[in-house]
Amino acid sequence: MSSEAPAFTFKSVLAGLAGLTLVAGLGKIAPTIFRQTLLTHQLGCGIYFYFLLLAAVWNPLAYRFCRKLVFSFREMCVVMITTLCAGCFAFSGILKQIYTQGVMLTREAAVNPRYQTCDVLGSIRRELLPDGGVYDEEVIGGFINGLSPDKTWLAWDQIPWYGWSSMIYWGIFILLVVFAGLALLMVVHRQWSGNEQLSYPLASITEVLIRKSDDKSVFADIFRSAGFRIAFGTVLFIHFYNFLALYYSTLGFEPIRLSFWLRDLQYAFPVIGTSGCWSVRNVQFVFLLIGLAYLLAPALSFSIGVNVFIYIFFAAEVHAVTGQAPGAPECQLLRLGAYLAFAVLLCSLGRRYYGRVLLFALGFRRGRMQEEERPGAWGCRIFLILFSGIIGFLVWSGLSPGTALIFAALLLMTCLIFTRIICECGIPMMTPPFLPSGVLHSLFGGAALGPKNIMGTGMFSGVLFAEMNQLFMPFLSTGLKIARDARLRFRRTLVWMALALSMAMLIAIPVHLKQYYSFGITINETKTTTWKIGIQESFAHLGKLHINNQVRESAAASFRESLRMIMPEKKGNYTFVLIGMGLVFACGFLRSRFTWWPLHAAVFCLWNTPLAYVVWPSFLLGGICRMLTVRLGGENGYLAMKPFFFGLIFGDVAASGIILIIGMIHVLATGQPLPMTYQV
Repeated sequence: MSSEAPAFTFKSVLAGLAGLTLVAGLGKIAPTIFRQTLLTHQLGCGIYFYFLLLAAVWNPLAYRFCRKLVFSFREMCVVMITTLCAGCFAFSGILKQIYTQGVMLTREAAVNPRYQTCDVLGSIRRELLPDGGVYDEEVIGGFINGLSPDKTWLAWDQIPWYGWSSMIYWGIFILLVVFAGLALLMVVHRQWSGNEQLSYPLASITEVLIRKSDDKSVFADIFRSAGFRIAFGTVLFIHFYNFLALYYSTLGFEPIRLSFWLRDLQYAFPVIGTSGCWSVRNVQFVFLLIGLAYLLAPALSFSIGVNVFIYIFFAAEVHAVTGQAPGAPECQLLRLGAYLAFAVLLCSLGRRYYGRVLLFALGFRRGRMQEEERPGAWGCRIFLILFSGIIGFLVWSGLSPGTALIFAALLLMTCLIFTRIICECGIPMMTPPFLPSGVLHSLFGGAALGPKNIMGTGMFSGVLFAEMNQLFMPFLSTGLKIARDARLRFRRTLVWMALALSMAMLIAIPVHLKQYYSFGITINETKTTTWKIGIQESFAHLGKLHINNQVRESAAASFRESLRMIMPEKKGNYTFVLIGMGLVFACGFLRSRFTWWPLHAAVFCLWNTPLAYVVWPSFLLGGICRMLTVRLGGENGYLAMKPFFFGLIFGDVAASGIILIIGMIHVLATGQPLPMTYQV
């Protein structure tokens, strides 16, 4: 088919909207009802399984029976881009914390004497809470326990919509943030994909499913590879064997182990104990990550594979000097410094392009801008407007202008660096590097912030940072890369993505609320501290202000008085920020000057995060496989083995999707969910 075939056709838009509806609507239902998640990270198995079905099942059948229904390469790209836009609103996306945090905070304020003593709700804009922060048994109690006595789906008119006017305000704010992120990607996309030639691993694995050297072929080239079929079939067999062994556990079948608990490792290496990195003993292998690691440059796979051990060495040295290893607050400050330095490196790397874009956006040098750079300039203008809107909303919610500016800058800087690491390193599993509420208190102290800033930053940190494993910007960046490779019209693609994001949010909100009121909140969201992320820490800081009788003084302080009251929570907090910055600057300098330098600066942005302990074995193994392949077979050997590792990736994707379908069939046949959960 011609590469210039129409892209935004009726069937491509319809199929894209179908995928968007499934992901946004089923994203919350799937893990609780069907016992399999559609999305838990940036390589959402639900999204990619839908795309795999279209490429491997729909297109071949349509080619045989009705060729008008076959999707062309460019149409498939439109379908994928549309479905990706639903990623940030499904399951653990940006909406989850809004519901749970608002409900549980309102309940705690009603039943917890400590919350009442500290007047927590007095420091939060009540319009942002369900039912205005007033405890209503139907609105709050029904959300927690469910309103359906037999735990079946309620009718739409049985949902207490009257208590959720807060979602109007949250919806406006979320769209401001999402559209600001999209505008920021308009600015950096030209630099990343054109000037720097980033690999975008998550986009490349999409395109491999639809690339065909022969337009008359039914299947993409990858499906005709024996290596792909062997790896794909092997991974499917392992997962289904393990699934059946778990389902029929009474028969005594032993599952094939993919994780190993090295319990005695700390005795062989006491440094693990002194550094506090106990999680390194749990060694897990994920086929999807092994396949991704093989596709990366060796330095990237190596850096991600050894980042845990570099941190262990660093933490042990800190322990030797200070008598204790860095705790969670210190690690957040380290990563804050690393992110700040990484942002400086990115700006320095594209300083000429970004300088031209900024000057053009502000009305200077109109005749010196290349045509292909003009979307970046328009993106910069839109970003500045939306960024001002975000600051305005934060100020309306109760934050001081200075705190709102710092919070908004930290938010979008973190989203950008988070996205850059995924686009360059291909790590689909990442967790938030820090909470702005925590680092602001660590650096400035509670008295300088004041009660409204403390609780406001805690609330917004919980909503925007707690579930960053499904951050919206990497999904959108992957979509823009797919659009660029398919030569789709950039402006049309951006407008369509903005519409798709709005539709995904409008679908997700009522479906999620209907599920909560039908079945109640899940145990994991009430008994764990998920909803308390940001809020609980801020409440502790607010409690200290009350204990020290500083609430009135702090709340009434002017800007200059607040500056005088700045005092870090602990001595040495600024030191950890500077250490993180110094390590990134040093690594970036060495990497730019010496080709043999093996570490990437992104390694310090991942230090001591929970998922860093999950991904390191797979990335190290994938990197070793690539190194041995190149050493033994050269570049031709590396290319010949790529289909095998693509098979590992899509074997995991297919297993997750098929087990989800099995869960759906089980619910339809028996009326009950599967008796166990098997997560791929």
